[in-house]
Amino acid sequence: MRDSDTVDKFRRFFQGNEDAVGFAMMLIHVCDVWDDLFDKDCEVRDPDLHNAFMFALCAMPRNRFYRQHMDELMPLIELGVVNWLTANRFEASKDRKSLEIANVIRHSIGDVFIHMARLIGGMQWGIEVAPELKLLVQNDTLEEYLEK
Repeated sequence: MRDSDTVDKFRRFFQGNEDAVGFAMMLIHVCDVWDDLFDKDCEVRDPDLHNAFMFALCAMPRNRFYRQHMDELMPLIELGVVNWLTANRFEASKDRKSLEIANVIRHSIGDVFIHMARLIGGMQWGIEVAPELKLLVQNDTLEEYLEK
């Protein structure tokens, strides 16, 4: 999800706010690397690992959009992490209902992006772009997820 099409979509969702776009792309990178390290389903290259730590420790805390809205964004990020950890526990159970829930909540970090759009464009804008953001963040079907 780190391609130019995603950047263009975030530009539209965030109404051209480049600080918001930059923050979103860094958050995606950090989350993707964390997930790859946890799942061990693909190799994490050294540059990706180094970038993830640099983003998390240096660049994200300096990002103007994040600094302006940190008090509202941090609880959503924390909840996204809790949901991702819960999804990992559900995945280990192999129970069908748990897997169905895991498939949804493992993408909860995307709620941060919906809230960012709301902060930038107001409640109606957040509501308008929420479906597209959900589809962008959760790009696999339940069947594809269960095959993994």
